[in-house]
Amino acid sequence: MKQTGKKLLLLLMVSAILFALPACGKNKKNDSVPTEISATPEPTANPTVSPAGNEENGAFSLPVEIDLPENATVREEKEALFADTADYFLYVFSEDTVQNGAVYDENDVMALINSKEKSSLVKEILRLKDFSIAEGSKAKAYESINGMRGYLIPMSQMTYEDAAGGKKEGAGFVVVYGKPGDVGVYVVLGILKANGGNGSLESENGKKAINTALGLIPKEAESAYIVWDNAMPDETGVRFAYKNGSVLEVRTDGDDLLLPFNEDASTGILILHSQNRADRTAKELLQGLMDSLKDDGTAFSEIVTVQGRVEYQKVTMSYTEGDQKMKEILCLASDETGSSWLLDLYGTEADVDSGEDELKVLLWSLEEE
Repeated sequence: MKQTGKKLLLLLMVSAILFALPACGKNKKNDSVPTEISATPEPTANPTVSPAGNEENGAFSLPVEIDLPENATVREEKEALFADTADYFLYVFSEDTVQNGAVYDENDVMALINSKEKSSLVKEILRLKDFSIAEGSKAKAYESINGMRGYLIPMSQMTYEDAAGGKKEGAGFVVVYGKPGDVGVYVVLGILKANGGNGSLESENGKKAINTALGLIPKEAESAYIVWDNAMPDETGVRFAYKNGSVLEVRTDGDDLLLPFNEDASTGILILHSQNRADRTAKELLQGLMDSLKDDGTAFSEIVTVQGRVEYQKVTMSYTEGDQKMKEILCLASDETGSSWLLDLYGTEADVDSGEDELKVLLWSLEEE
């Protein structure tokens, strides 16, 4: 039995009462797979471009290189690069979050582009003020661009606005690369300058800009995150990420998953899934759990709403075990079908305080599949 404190053990016992309906795994459609859009992806050859990127021209704070024209005006920021030429504007950056949720890969971005209702999220990911996908055009899907999967999406109109209000507008394209072995994407925005009618993707300028954007080369770098994509003990599919090096392993422990931070599992995060009545809200479920655990030695905070990949109800539980001050942060989400997820960060008060960032990553990344 893992050493996780009496309150946590009680929590697991009352879960059988709290989660009244039998758990049943659901095989939901994975909407991260690209589907048809007005620019339907079509597989292409796998180009390998070998630009002569170097420290003076093409290397910046991201673990990638890109070869830029010698006449480009280049400006670098942390994990971003801007290149301006007489013919086109390029913006290269990294992204792994949209509205507090994880962007796992290039397919996540394409799934959002495919959904007409989520154009505001697409603008957020692509950092565009506005955009229109070129009508009747075809997005190109690449199995390997210098070892990275990606998509090239033509745009009939793009508007980028910087912090000072300066705008770049015109036809152009977006190249979305999946990060090799990590969470997130690299994005290259390309906006063409008309210059006498040469602002089309089929023009010489357009082809030059696309060729430059397809020249991104990844450098050796340790992955920032580990992705766990598997099934819960009740066979419900789940995907989540955690920081590389923060969790020893992912263990199956009865009906839950355990992510221990140390060898004796005295601190870590529990993940439990169960199926409830659809008419019980997450707040009601969490309140019922609190009522089951309440005694004279236990203190609870107020229930608050926190935003992760979905909305969670959160409460902090404090108690004493021997001479140790113990603490648990419970986060519970439940959807319209009654599918419920409980995350419990547990340990000493000091351990839990130092582990809150790990809990935030799980809230940010956990999704039922």
